[in-house]
Amino acid sequence: MTSLRLQAERLTLNIDDKTTGDTIKPISVFIRRLRDIAAIEGVTASLDPSDDARDQGKNIRDRLNNPSVFVDGTRVRSKQDSPFTLQLAVKPSVGSDTTPAKPRQAVVDKGQAFVSIDKGELYELLFHNGSPGEVAVSFKIDGIDGFTFSDDRDKKTGQPQFSHFIVPAGQSLVIPGWFKTIDPTRKDNFLRFLVTE
Repeated sequence: MTSLRLQAERLTLNIDDKTTGDTIKPISVFIRRLRDIAAIEGVTASLDPSDDARDQGKNIRDRLNNPSVFVDGTRVRSKQDSPFTLQLAVKPSVGSDTTPAKPRQAVVDKGQAFVSIDKGELYELLFHNGSPGEVAVSFKIDGIDGFTFSDDRDKKTGQPQFSHFIVPAGQSLVIPGWFKTIDPTRKDNFLRFLVTE
């Protein structure tokens, strides 16, 4: 009998010789944390923290096999009754200091939400917490964590000091780019999200 429990995901990486194109050595890594599996697969799901790992794994597997989102204009939710929404706001890179970013229409294709952004445009993430409690928000773009480029590092491990933003109940958060530093004396607290080649 096959279990519906999602226990691990195997990720295989090939190291290739740049000059010949031959694979030197494949490396396999097993990913076991559910949130990492969901992030790698790009799953849009609402995981209830009160569910056990078995139920969360089933939810992720269900969403892998049958992806779905709820889109209301520019707002995207994992499901219609979710208290959390995400929007992408876009503006041109030229004159961006005075031009406000405007939320752009999202469309659903094969159960996934997409927003059209052109080369040379800047974008921002707008997250709204409509729940009665504060929530932690983290994000990855093309598999890269939002704190990867942070100058604020743990002195022992060298890893980014921060891993998420806190959004109070009923409030919104604008993320204008990759987090750089919390230092209030610097003007480069974020590296803007810019669409390039």
